[in-house]
Amino acid sequence: MDNKCLIIMPEKDPEGYAKGHCDRVFQYILVPACRFAGLTPTRANDSAASDTPMDILRNIIESEIVICDLSAKNPNSLYGFAIRQSLNLPVT
Repeated sequence: MDNKCLIIMPEKDPEGYAKGHCDRVFQYILVPACRFAGLTPTRANDSAASDTPMDILRNIIESEIVICDLSAKNPNSLYGFAIRQSLNLPVT
């Protein structure tokens, strides 16, 4: 593991959220918190992190820690959370 923190959250703002909400949460809250903790943040839907389904699964399993935004009941976040929980790997 390379101190990578994978962040799984909605790609687009869910209904009822202000425009740009998810991007602001990522940019102004999650990225600074990860860097402060000595982790390298990577958003799961970033093109470099998600070329194929296997790449996504590999990133979920191999990241030091995974942050899953469950606030909007995003299926990808729930999926990532379930994988990390089932493997007893750090997830928040």
